[in-house]
Amino acid sequence: MTLILLIATFGLLLAHLSLRDRVLKIEEELKSSSRIQNNVKEEAVVKTEALASNLKSTANVDEQHILSPISERFIVDDVLPSKELVSPVMSETENVGISYKPQTISVSESEEEKEFFLVRWFKENTLIKIGSIVFFLGAVWLVSYVFVSEWISPPSLILLGFVLAVSVYVIGYSRQSISVSQYVILTALGTGIVCATIFTAQIISTFFTPPLSLILLSLSLLYTMYVSWQTGTRKLAMAVGVAGLLVPPLVGVFAEPVWLLLYLLVLSIGLLFVALKMELRAVTILLVLGVTVYEIGLFDFTNPNLLWFFVVIFSILFFISVTLSLIKTKKPETLDVLSLSMTSLAFVIFASEISLSAGLATFLAAVVTSVTGYQLATKNYPLSIAAVYVAFASIFLLIATSFVFSGYTEVLAYIVEITAVFFIATYLGLPGRVVRLISFCYLLPFFISFNSFGTESWQGGIWHTDALVLLAMTMSLALSVVWLVQKKNYCCL
Repeated sequence: MTLILLIATFGLLLAHLSLRDRVLKIEEELKSSSRIQNNVKEEAVVKTEALASNLKSTANVDEQHILSPISERFIVDDVLPSKELVSPVMSETENVGISYKPQTISVSESEEEKEFFLVRWFKENTLIKIGSIVFFLGAVWLVSYVFVSEWISPPSLILLGFVLAVSVYVIGYSRQSISVSQYVILTALGTGIVCATIFTAQIISTFFTPPLSLILLSLSLLYTMYVSWQTGTRKLAMAVGVAGLLVPPLVGVFAEPVWLLLYLLVLSIGLLFVALKMELRAVTILLVLGVTVYEIGLFDFTNPNLLWFFVVIFSILFFISVTLSLIKTKKPETLDVLSLSMTSLAFVIFASEISLSAGLATFLAAVVTSVTGYQLATKNYPLSIAAVYVAFASIFLLIATSFVFSGYTEVLAYIVEITAVFFIATYLGLPGRVVRLISFCYLLPFFISFNSFGTESWQGGIWHTDALVLLAMTMSLALSVVWLVQKKNYCCL
């Protein structure tokens, strides 16, 4: 059997060398054809400019606007001919001695947009993509058949898988100067082989421990992230995110929660860096969803304090990523706001379940968010960005108040907080729609304490807690109105 494998390997090597020579020859022909096309285009541009200048000089020969045969059909007012006039103008080139006739090609963009993304993906380098898929499936079948037939031992089988993956990586790296597409496709193929090899190693004999499996997987994914960043391939970055979140359960890592959380941290840092460089916000949403699902899954398998520590770390990481994205774009994008919302929701849920003090945790989150918004506002970033942080800080503050206070003290705290946020928003000069939203927050303490206006305590006088709440609400509304009147920017609010 070993002899058969050697003969098959030798035959594949000869076929590879033969195909390699043919591919190089085809590539040289394509490069030569591309150079010819570029020369033709440059010649067409030069001749078109000559024609335009000739038309302008012909149009200005006579002060009485004597028109030439060409200018009778096309009036040139010191501008170049439009795209619609290129074909008819060039058809009259016998009068000026130019015989080149460019042909226009119209492409229907609506048809391209309606195509499924996989169809568009397969249209580019179709053969190598189909070949990569067939090669991957063939490698899986060959390895499975070799293992079932007991031709090689399990360690040799795993080693064969890694050697195959490294070989594909090397071939892809060597092709990057010739074809970036081939570089990307072969890198993705190598990563797929690594994932399949690790999965196989866990199934047949638990050849790797979960920590070692995660380390090997991290190295492969980090290299793939680098390739996606180097080539600017968004689809490869998304594929890394999906694969990085789906593979860990296949290698049984829930028995090692610390290593799983560390792996997710490394994956998140690498992908967020790539996403920030490529402005790929969908990766952030994917990571927030995936990490949150894993944290929920680890709820019963790990120490609550350890899990809460990683929840805080991930929340800070996603918060920084969204902030850098907003700073880079200088406007609040929908996906950034959605990522921040999902991160905040997960933080509040875990804070209420496993933190030592949910009120303190959410209050600190409110402070950090508000300080970030204030710093962005003072550094002359658009106020719409600062408004996002003010809104989230207000929500955190209201939630923290509900964790700490209850009864009439909760209502009083709401009144004080809403008034303070209202003054800060108007002081910073935030947009009017933001100030209006903050003003609607006054309805919250009103509805909470609505039943207290009809209690029996009013029959004994006005010195009771319900009256204190009513007095505080009245004074806060009065101060807000007076302050708003003095602000001329909000006179039409």
